[in-house]
Amino acid sequence: MVTIDLDLTLRVILYLVAIVCLLACICFFTKLIKFFGRMNTILEKSEESLVSVAEKLPSLVENADKAVTNANEILEKTDEILVNTKDDVIDSVENVSSTLENVRDITEDINISTRFVAEQVVDTTMDIRENVDIVIDKVDMIMNIVETIRSFFRKK
Repeated sequence: MVTIDLDLTLRVILYLVAIVCLLACICFFTKLIKFFGRMNTILEKSEESLVSVAEKLPSLVENADKAVTNANEILEKTDEILVNTKDDVIDSVENVSSTLENVRDITEDINISTRFVAEQVVDTTMDIRENVDIVIDKVDMIMNIVETIRSFFRKK
């Protein structure tokens, strides 16, 4: 008659289940690390393009400021010419002047909005990068726990 040691059998089954779970965890975390590595690469590539866009924004703002300055200079010259013209021409040019002032206000609003968008893009990029770094740190911590558990089972 064959006697089966239940305690030994259950331990063997438990160790087999633990080994399968450990292998599944290792596979999962390996894939997770690869995924976050790819995400990090994508973010680094995006960061370069966003930084280049942010670097171009000040030149656009300067060009807008120059355009506003030129428009203001033209307005001043036009005002000098208008002093010497008839009332009808003065009324027409005053309408143009108010339109140009509205354009300047709109340009200033665009200038402010552009700066705000640039700051938000840079802040968002930095926030995403920090979050990815936090997740990678947590994955490393989990891998350390897995290594500790693995070494514990090796000792037994």
